[in-house]
Amino acid sequence: MKKLLLILLSIFFTISTSSAGYGAAEISGTIHYTGAQTGKTVVAAFTSPDFQHDPTAIIELDSPGSYTILGLADGMYYIASILSTPTQGGTQGEYDIQKTDPWGIYGTWGNPTPVTITGGKGVSGVGITLIDGTEENPNPFYEEEELYSAASNSQNWNWPDGKHYMVQFEVDDEDHKATSVKITGPGITGSLMLDYDNNEKRWNSWRTNKSLDFGSSPPTPPLIYTFTIVDPESTTVKTDVVESFVSVYATNLSPSKGETITGPLIFSWRGVGLDYYTYSVELHDVQGNNV
Repeated sequence: MKKLLLILLSIFFTISTSSAGYGAAEISGTIHYTGAQTGKTVVAAFTSPDFQHDPTAIIELDSPGSYTILGLADGMYYIASILSTPTQGGTQGEYDIQKTDPWGIYGTWGNPTPVTITGGKGVSGVGITLIDGTEENPNPFYEEEELYSAASNSQNWNWPDGKHYMVQFEVDDEDHKATSVKITGPGITGSLMLDYDNNEKRWNSWRTNKSLDFGSSPPTPPLIYTFTIVDPESTTVKTDVVESFVSVYATNLSPSKGETITGPLIFSWRGVGLDYYTYSVELHDVQGNNV
């Protein structure tokens, strides 16, 4: 969810008295709302007409009505307002914006009307009418929470039978909400169905030997994979890209291929000499299953 952080007016006064040149201007107006929803009314001044960056200033009202944003330097601003309930137990001025929260901007969405401050002179009469968000026309400041994160990871293994270039897949699903995960892309005939791993709380390809093994000759990146994630409420489609394969290996592996070990088992190797590499040891049975 997108969260707005309330900046206290005392901070604006501090900024205005310490900034060079003009910096004490204000924008004022009235927020109108005739709907039935209740909550705090938030008014914010942005410097970007797409409202994608953090606001320059933001204030909170107990209810719709007159507002004044103080301490604004010369420049062009775009004014937006929402009516929302503060996050329970969260930081003061923090909001979880919902689809149906009332919202409005000065102007129209996609073509907001700029409010220009020049010579430190304030601007008044900047009125905004809030409308209720709906499923069809949701509050544009609402951001859908990402339910799943999908990844396709290139792997490089130096097994006893030679080098193996592989791609492993995973989809985070802490609550096991999804009922199936299907992957399509290079190296997959038809589609690949992942299995859910209760231990890791995710869908993955390595626990059931479903990772792609390209053998000793890696394919040419980029490799684009599509994940189709189905749950009882919706179908989510995500993509991920394998951009490269690592081509260096640790050496002087011990135990070596075919060696019989009695007593304590100690693994050792010589690293590749690069700080950003990490190493892990996996044990497999004679069928190749990870134990």
